[in-house]
Amino acid sequence: ARTVPVNRRGMLFSIRSFVGAVLGIGVGLVVKIILEKYGFPLNYSICFLMYFIFTSISLIFVWLIKEVPFTSSRQTGTLKDYFLKIPGIIKNNGNFSNYMLARALLSFLSIAGAFVTIFGIRRLGAADRDIATFILLSVISQSLTSLIWGYLADKSGHIRIIRIGYFVSIFATVLAAMSESLDTFRLIFILRGISMAIMSISHSNVILEFC
Repeated sequence: ARTVPVNRRGMLFSIRSFVGAVLGIGVGLVVKIILEKYGFPLNYSICFLMYFIFTSISLIFVWLIKEVPFTSSRQTGTLKDYFLKIPGIIKNNGNFSNYMLARALLSFLSIAGAFVTIFGIRRLGAADRDIATFILLSVISQSLTSLIWGYLADKSGHIRIIRIGYFVSIFATVLAAMSESLDTFRLIFILRGISMAIMSISHSNVILEFC
C-alpha cells in the first residue's frame, strides 16, 4: 500500500493474475491428459501429488521474501481493545460497512458455485474430460480478461469493476440453475473466469483504499 501508486494497483494485480492464469492453462491441459489417460483413483492421486509438489516449491519463494520493517508507530493495545474498536469502525465508515455486507452476501454465491460442477456431473452427465474443459475455459477467460479489468479499475475505480463482477457472478449462477446442456455449462465457466479475474484484482485493492 505504501509503495504502489493507487492508479497502478489494478495493473499490478492484473499482471499477477494474468501470469498465474497462463500457468494455470498449462496445468489444465496436463490435468486433462492425466484424467483421460489414467483411471480413477490413480488420475486423482497424480493431480493431488502435483498440487503438493508445486505448493511446496512456492513455499520456498515465500520463505525468501524479506519483509520491509514497519517504520511508523503502530497502535498498541490488548486483543480486547482491538475487538472493541470494530463496532466504531463499522458505524463511522459507511462505505466500508456496505462493502463488508456485500462481501458477506456474496459468500452465498460462492457456496452455490461449489456445487456447479457436481450439478453438471449428476444432471447433465459431464465426464472427467468435460470437467477438465470447464476448468480450462475458466482459466483462459480469467487470463484474457484480467489485463482489461486491471486497466479499467485504474481508470474508473475498483467499486465499479466489482459491481460488474457481482452481476456476472449472479448471471452465471442463475444460468447454471436453468442449464440443460453442456454447451451452456461451458459458457457458465467462462463467466466464472471473468468474475474471478475481477474479484482477484479489485477486492484486495478496494480495501487498501478504505484504510
